[in-house]
Amino acid sequence: MKAGDIVFAKLTSTSAVTTLVSTRVYPVEAPLEVDLPCCYYDVQLAEAVDGSAPMTTAQIQVGCLAHTEAGAHSLANAVHGALDGLTQHSGGTWLRGLYLLGRTETRDADNNLWGVLLVYGASVTF
Repeated sequence: MKAGDIVFAKLTSTSAVTTLVSTRVYPVEAPLEVDLPCCYYDVQLAEAVDGSAPMTTAQIQVGCLAHTEAGAHSLANAVHGALDGLTQHSGGTWLRGLYLLGRTETRDADNNLWGVLLVYGASVTF
């Protein structure tokens, strides 16, 4: 999926993000025993309608995980700085105008894990 490639490329080429996570950026979900902090991303495309223009909407979720609340928020702020308003292409796919739909915080006290989930909307043309 080219839209996912765009998100991955942006996250792994933004120094504010890589300073915090190094190369720990994962598609769909983070591995169970991963070093923290890390982030994961998922891109969901809306179903295209037959006969419509080669365009659809997308929802992009980026999870930011750390051992502290401050660490999770610092990573989420770095990710938001990288993705907010992003318009970029890969091959024949354009991901246009990412905008924040929501930001949710979570905590898993048993595993000493803090998370911030960022959800973005965008349009995609092929």
